[in-house]
Amino acid sequence: MSDGNERNVLPGDMLTVHDLSCITGLSERTLRRLISIEVIEPDERTPEPCFRTEVVVRVRRIRRLHVELGVSWSSMPLVLDLLRRIEELERHVTDR
Repeated sequence: MSDGNERNVLPGDMLTVHDLSCITGLSERTLRRLISIEVIEPDERTPEPCFRTEVVVRVRRIRRLHVELGVSWSSMPLVLDLLRRIEELERHVTDR
């Protein structure tokens, strides 16, 4: 699904906030808020935040949690931490 603003992204590319916005559908303002509450962390901050392409999966998950389940931005860090813990527990159980 392309909105015409996406660019081809290759592993190892660095993405600006604008790039990430085009790819994920979240506004640049929202992405900057997610940075400020440390839900996503840029790899580089000069001159502007840049991200590894791997962050796209996380941001799309965050978007789904917000849009489809109504998770507020301020609750997102807690929800993501709980989901991470559940995934760790599931891995532990399946490794047994």
